[in-house]
Amino acid sequence: DFDILLTSLDSRGIRESHLRLMLQKIEKSFKENVRKNTQYAKIGSIGEGSIKIEANEKFPMPERHSGSDSPSSTLHDLNSGTSETSSSFKIELWESENEKKAALRRYQDFQKWMWKECYNSSILCAMKFGHVSVK
Repeated sequence: DFDILLTSLDSRGIRESHLRLMLQKIEKSFKENVRKNTQYAKIGSIGEGSIKIEANEKFPMPERHSGSDSPSSTLHDLNSGTSETSSSFKIELWESENEKKAALRRYQDFQKWMWKECYNSSILCAMKFGHVSVK
């Protein structure tokens, strides 16, 4: 539920604070779209003509940051032409094979880190061979 997500975010952290602000800004249109999609799902399938961008909605547009690993995205207002930068997330569009390979390397490094930090291999091995009980 959208409201539960909003209340669970801790606004003291920078990323959480930005995410919370962005979610609050899109709350009304998000809930309206969920309501519409629920109605369409009950009827059957959603037709091509039912998806549209409202003139006053904001939507994420990727920014090009050469060599920057810091996450960022910009919300553009279709009416005013202004934009707001958020450091909560980054949307990447790869234009070359090198960018795709770099993204894959980052993903693989992240995956290795997750396994190393989140799973103790000795405990996993013991569980695999039945030497540790899990409660």
